[in-house]
Amino acid sequence: MINIGKNFNAIILSLIFFSVSSSYADNYSYDETSEENAPLSICQETTTSQENEAFSGTYLNLSVTEVKELDQDLLTAVLRYEIEAENSKEAQNMVNQTMKKALEVTSRYAEIESSTDQYYIYKFYKPAKTGEVPKESWRAAQSIIVKGKDFDKLLSAAGKLQDMGLLMSNMYHEVSTEKAEQERNLMIENAINKLKSKAQKVATIIGAKEIQIKNISFNGDAYYPIPYPISARNTMVAGTAENISDPVSSAGKTSINLTISAAVLLK
Repeated sequence: MINIGKNFNAIILSLIFFSVSSSYADNYSYDETSEENAPLSICQETTTSQENEAFSGTYLNLSVTEVKELDQDLLTAVLRYEIEAENSKEAQNMVNQTMKKALEVTSRYAEIESSTDQYYIYKFYKPAKTGEVPKESWRAAQSIIVKGKDFDKLLSAAGKLQDMGLLMSNMYHEVSTEKAEQERNLMIENAINKLKSKAQKVATIIGAKEIQIKNISFNGDAYYPIPYPISARNTMVAGTAENISDPVSSAGKTSINLTISAAVLLK
């Protein structure tokens, strides 16, 4: 009995020590976890406060539109050489020789650019009298495009091409890409200054001391030249061209516009 009592007391003391140790370990783990989480919670609250402060105030949505008329500074002419022949070889040969001479003519004008365009050839049958077999014939054609800012020189070159038998199929004025982009850059600057001026006026009225542009976007009408096609369609026959006077042209104006929209913060 004495030995059993001693062992029983030892077991009881061990259980008490284990219970106390476990409680202490649990409490320590909880405190440690709390201490680690506390600073993170403070940082999150501080960051949110800073963000709210940066975006707090009165938001104002504004838009400004700039419109400007530009003088058309670029002239484009499209001329076509078209020929009929009894066979495809003759038709193509005439086109090739004529277009080679046409490029030689335009190359003498440093002020203009030239390039060849569509080339086509096809077979057709001419109407025949009753009882006759329709006669086979070929038609071939190719176009040349000339463009430049010196209108007089371009019209002179076009006149020489017409003397060679080429037909004027299209001629139009437009604003060159370089000029349009240069003007758009100036319009952007003017529009932003107007937008800031409007925002400053509103800020003064409501008593705000600071303006901040938070978002900004701009768009403008895409500019495309409007060609004015010449509807007449004639087929030239070798040796029929006569000397004609140079074509004439008169440039007009083209309107371009730019709209800028922005969200402005007043503080």
